[in-house]
Amino acid sequence: MIRSIDIRNFRCFGRLKIEDCARLNVIVGDNGAGKTALLESVFLALGCTTELGLRFRQQRGLDGAFQGQASKIEAALWGGYFTDNDMSQTISITLEGDGAESRSLSISRDSTQETLYRQVDTSIDALESSLKLTWRDHTGQILSVSPRISDKGLTFPSTGEELNSFYYFAANQNVGSVDTASRYSELSQSNKHRRFIELFSKEYDWITDLNVEVYGGSPVLFATIRGENRKLPLPNVSTGINRAVGILLAIASAKDGVILIDEIENGIHYSHLAGIWRVLLAFAEEYDCQIFVTTHSQECLMALSKAVGKSMSNVSLWQVERRSGDNAVTQFTGDDLTLALEYHEEVR
Repeated sequence: MIRSIDIRNFRCFGRLKIEDCARLNVIVGDNGAGKTALLESVFLALGCTTELGLRFRQQRGLDGAFQGQASKIEAALWGGYFTDNDMSQTISITLEGDGAESRSLSISRDSTQETLYRQVDTSIDALESSLKLTWRDHTGQILSVSPRISDKGLTFPSTGEELNSFYYFAANQNVGSVDTASRYSELSQSNKHRRFIELFSKEYDWITDLNVEVYGGSPVLFATIRGENRKLPLPNVSTGINRAVGILLAIASAKDGVILIDEIENGIHYSHLAGIWRVLLAFAEEYDCQIFVTTHSQECLMALSKAVGKSMSNVSLWQVERRSGDNAVTQFTGDDLTLALEYHEEVR
């Protein structure tokens, strides 16, 4: 698991150090306090491509199309990641952990270059940014890449790493049907899909089975509904259930991995929140995954306490606060959370 997180000059966090991360870390706070930024920082360090910068931008509702000078494009794409939009500083994100999740990332301008951009290939009109993203993996290997800008658009180089145990689910993200079907198929091939259906059907007992079917030429996860004559594509049954299934399947395919979920309660009726927490925690234990989630919902927190009961030692609550200086995080134990909820304290 990730044991500690050290962030410098990323979005609203000039400097932030978090120790003693738990199996389940629940992040709360006001709008704009930095909950999503905290998840993004962790996933950027776990990632292996500069394309994540564009993905996060689009998930926040900013358009992915650019035009104009290369320097303006770079500032629009990356400037918001730097505290106070100060791109002269260096972003540093360090994760200390037990295995592959023990990584670091730095984002900075290349001080060896005299100009912002340089020609990288005389045969094409392409410019390589002076911005460098440098990852250090758990073995100490250093991997450094830069985005490229040309008249054909943006190119986001990969480090060549294949990290399949780390997943991030944005608050407004629809889980892709092909990805969901592929992960369920892998689970079925290893004969573990029955366990998945057993746990999930305890909460949604009217869904009696799940199968991968070809739909419009692509694999899609279908649900067998009690009382229905035909199976239905799971996204057509419920977008909330589809998102929950996508998250659970990601956990099942991410042995020893890290799962980050923004606004976990999205799309889930309050009556099912405790059940979803139970399945989520059961899968986290079974597949040895660590989970970071944000929520705005008091009902969601109460459902967590109900689902876990007295075994809150693997849970940590993080309150993110917006301050005039650096935004800060205050940590509480799972027992603190339970006690606060019992006395009807506001913990969000």
